[in-house]
Amino acid sequence: MFRMKKLACISTILLMACVTTSCVTPKTPGVGEIVYPAVKIVTPADSGLNTPECAIHDEKADIYIVSNINGNPLGKDKAGFISRVAPSGKILELKWIDGSVESITLNAPKGLAIVGDTLYAADVNAVRKFDRVSGKPTGVIDFKGASFLNDLASGPGGKVYVSDSGFGGVKDAPRTDAVYEISPDDSVTALSRGEEVPNPNGLLVTPGGLLVCTWNSGELLWARAREGRERLVAKLPKNQLDGIVVDKDGSLLITSWAGECVYRFSFPKGTTVAVEGLKEPADPGWDAKRGRLLIPHFKEHKLTIITP
Repeated sequence: MFRMKKLACISTILLMACVTTSCVTPKTPGVGEIVYPAVKIVTPADSGLNTPECAIHDEKADIYIVSNINGNPLGKDKAGFISRVAPSGKILELKWIDGSVESITLNAPKGLAIVGDTLYAADVNAVRKFDRVSGKPTGVIDFKGASFLNDLASGPGGKVYVSDSGFGGVKDAPRTDAVYEISPDDSVTALSRGEEVPNPNGLLVTPGGLLVCTWNSGELLWARAREGRERLVAKLPKNQLDGIVVDKDGSLLITSWAGECVYRFSFPKGTTVAVEGLKEPADPGWDAKRGRLLIPHFKEHKLTIITP
């Protein structure tokens, strides 16, 4: 009985998540509905992207923003940069935000999120803030004790959420795995820590709470436990889960390095493979205007734009 209630609850949440992101479900052509054509665009091998980790759609500017680690994911070497890419796949500004510039600090950027006109970037053990239009730095939030800040997600009320996957923790030291909430005044609250969220990576804000996918265990979890609700939402077929977005039909799209694919998860259907044959698919983005999935390839240094 409890499981049936849980399934119904999550189904409602996923449907509401679709509505809040202005999703449009494609239908039969000829009756006035929008139909998304099958699209696959890959940035050229010599485009200059280097260890791209996250891609998001800046809806106001209608461009894609891609973080580039450009070296060691834990390095504090000012080597990272952030690119602007057109929906056609053309690189508009390769080093729009360049960590090697004297006035900018950006080491190994991973997750990205936009709130208003502020672009947030997770960078090792800090979250850096930039102007969404100019790219100029506007602030930094330091996370003492964090070792591998990874994904970011924006939520209601100007809040931002960040995961610490814990990969850079010192051996035999307490685990740094955690999911944090950043308030508009830049104050930080830990929602979950340690074994509650083992190696948390991708984050997704839903009306029912914050979802997180884990790297080693390959699980989809609620970031914070609520009374009467099981934390585990699903165990995916393979692990090394990187990021989550919501498809136009309300289902979840989750990238998996081990599966070399994008999993589709929904109730009551469960888990299926939405896109296969992808090497190291990192933190994906979603272009709701076109119904496209943005997939950075960590080691192949490219961005794939596809209709799932």
